[in-house]
Amino acid sequence: MKNPHPIRFGALSISLFFSCSLAGMAAGPVLNVDSASENYFDKPLFSFSYDGKSSADLLSQWKQDHSSKKLDDARTQERVTWSDPATGLEVRCEGIKYSDYPAVEWTVFFKNNGQANTPMLEKIQGIDVDFLKAQDGKFILHGTKGDWCSADSYAPFDDVLEPGSNHHFAPYNGRPSSGAFPYYNLQMPGGGVFVAIGWPGQWESSFVRDGGNGLHIAAGQQLFHAYLKPGEEIRSPLIALLYWKGTDVPASHNIWRRWMLAHNVPRTADGALPPPEVLANTSHQFGEMIHANEENQNEFIDRCVV
Repeated sequence: MKNPHPIRFGALSISLFFSCSLAGMAAGPVLNVDSASENYFDKPLFSFSYDGKSSADLLSQWKQDHSSKKLDDARTQERVTWSDPATGLEVRCEGIKYSDYPAVEWTVFFKNNGQANTPMLEKIQGIDVDFLKAQDGKFILHGTKGDWCSADSYAPFDDVLEPGSNHHFAPYNGRPSSGAFPYYNLQMPGGGVFVAIGWPGQWESSFVRDGGNGLHIAAGQQLFHAYLKPGEEIRSPLIALLYWKGTDVPASHNIWRRWMLAHNVPRTADGALPPPEVLANTSHQFGEMIHANEENQNEFIDRCVV
């Protein structure tokens, strides 16, 4: 879908590295405020554990295939697969690079192509990377609190991520916005990056500072511990990153909104945005629907449509 308001960032420099000697940070993909989407599918930016072994050790030993397909003038689809010859597990990373916005997204799939149950699969992180900032300045995490059924539900927060700090987020009871919200705007010297996590149930994210200029970000499915039967397939939460430059945080939010409108909001058959809709919910009023019945639900529907 063509973007009606393209944002051009000119010669945005690429700085995607795959080793790091920062104190307290493990070697792995390292990004910074100048990172763009060109190299995101050259190396896995996700992680998992399989049969007690780290994906960092396994994937380099498995067969790998990489294909690209241009979807339109603004989007290129990337697909990278790794295949375990011993058990038949296929790990597939599918994503999209955008040329009209400094954005990239991906989802990781796991499929058992073998004839027997796989070994145990766990600790699936859709994103597992380090960010490096300039010597001066701070990491500031902008986000919202999620739903607490209170006056401050979805209230914004702006947290300075001090050296040595650990900020962890996860919703309650499998409800993806209950007590936490999986969209963040990470500000750092020179600009920042939006980090969005898909909502398939019980997600979690962590932002862990080292003692220097680094920040480790991991996000994925919380408490996953299972094997796959032959033919079964699962997926990670979708991960989306969108970069911005400068110091104007409200303006960066507008870049995110424009990208969402251009490439994510559903369109009508003629390509136009759908008309505004009014949403209503009666779950909370009736004990999460425990006390709901046809009569009181119709009463709320009548109030809404009037």
